[in-house]
Amino acid sequence: METILKQIYNIGVNSYLPLPNQITDIIGLEKDIERVCKSLLSNYSSFSSSSSSSHIGVQVIPIYGVVGSGKTTLARSVHNNSVIVETFDIRIWIDVPHKDFEVGDILEKILESGNHQWMRCSSSEKQLHERVQKIFNSKRSLFVFDDVRSIQAWETLHRALPKLHSGSYVLATTRVRYVAEYISQKQSQFVHNMTLLNEGDSRALFKRCYLTGLHQVS
Repeated sequence: METILKQIYNIGVNSYLPLPNQITDIIGLEKDIERVCKSLLSNYSSFSSSSSSSHIGVQVIPIYGVVGSGKTTLARSVHNNSVIVETFDIRIWIDVPHKDFEVGDILEKILESGNHQWMRCSSSEKQLHERVQKIFNSKRSLFVFDDVRSIQAWETLHRALPKLHSGSYVLATTRVRYVAEYISQKQSQFVHNMTLLNEGDSRALFKRCYLTGLHQVS
């Protein structure tokens, strides 16, 4: 196992990138993808639940960047990466609601994202918690919470999470710096700050958007 992990860790950036037909949106994000993937892959086998004071028992990586910086594209590229898919037993993607929401709302979204059958009408919050805990207690999982806009929203998301199996991870994207810092202070290794596009990448992205616009008009 240790040898396999070393091989995974030493794989170059191209191995973390999506397939060619999935690469349309990742200009300038190659290093971001590599860094986040390596964080998820290099530490999962040796992680100890004592490293986190949170009830979920695993670490959370907040991804911070301004609007349009590519946070969601980065998270989606990592979530769908072939090596990540093979490593984690379950991957959950949650688009965080922008209006007020309850723990039960997130528990339902978790079950829906994982395609697990359950009775919506007859399930109390306690029953949902028990169902989610049973599913994730023995599975290495990756949760992605996309667009967390407030500390209150994060706290609700956090309460919805069960105690996760060792080696699991949570990614949380946010456009709000103090939210990323709050998550980091509570249960994180670091804040992943989105890399700003250099001039060459900016030109390439502008050209692609321009050509895409012409194609759609024609």
